[in-house]
Amino acid sequence: MRARDRPDCTAITAQLDAWLARSMWRERMEWGYRDLPPRVIAEPLLRIPGHRRPHEICVYCFGGVPQYIKVNTFPHGAETVSGCFDIALRQLALYAKPSPAPFPAEMDPARLFDAARRLSAGLVYLRVDFLVAEGAPGCAN
Repeated sequence: MRARDRPDCTAITAQLDAWLARSMWRERMEWGYRDLPPRVIAEPLLRIPGHRRPHEICVYCFGGVPQYIKVNTFPHGAETVSGCFDIALRQLALYAKPSPAPFPAEMDPARLFDAARRLSAGLVYLRVDFLVAEGAPGCAN
């Protein structure tokens, strides 16, 4: 919602109630949601000029070790652009569209890999998602 718009509290409450009634465990069999009660979390809205939403960097970890990265960008007025890389940042032909998204030059991959390694320690598989806005990563989930 834009700041100049007047909120429709009834519609917002109805949407939140609908989301809270859903179970990601039942709908998508996402094991992490099995015993987690639904909650609403409000966070600051991240924006990037010229894009619909922040860039995503998804680090795929197996056995606690980062193996490959998928970068998604969301330019205004265009389709989502994705690119995949190994941990040496060599491009891979996974999910890539004709004009793949580059790995963000301002990002330090070592920091992302270290965080992903710590978050995925002890798990067979975990995808660690980072949102990138204003040149700084934040962990998404």
